[in-house]
Amino acid sequence: GRMNGESKDGPERSSRGAVWVWLCWLGGILLLYVLSTGPVVLLYDKKLIQPGSPELRAVQIVYWPLDWVCGETPLRKPLGMYWHFWAPQWFDRQGNPTPH
Repeated sequence: GRMNGESKDGPERSSRGAVWVWLCWLGGILLLYVLSTGPVVLLYDKKLIQPGSPELRAVQIVYWPLDWVCGETPLRKPLGMYWHFWAPQWFDRQGNPTPH
């Protein structure tokens, strides 16, 4: 009886562990994705990405989910505060976009 109980728990425990590993990887990738916006904002600020350029179009495609998040969720403010570190001319300390 004991062997069967152990063999049942074994795969269940390992599959639960695999789910946690995948969730950790997913969370890490998502965090890197969000953090990568800082250098992109800097490149745009330094005019290394020009308005109307193919590079800007690619950036808009890659980061459109964050554009939506900024417009539709309370995460706009923390993201703006993060972007302030990269481009203080574009975002104030409270994370609000500054008019240009």
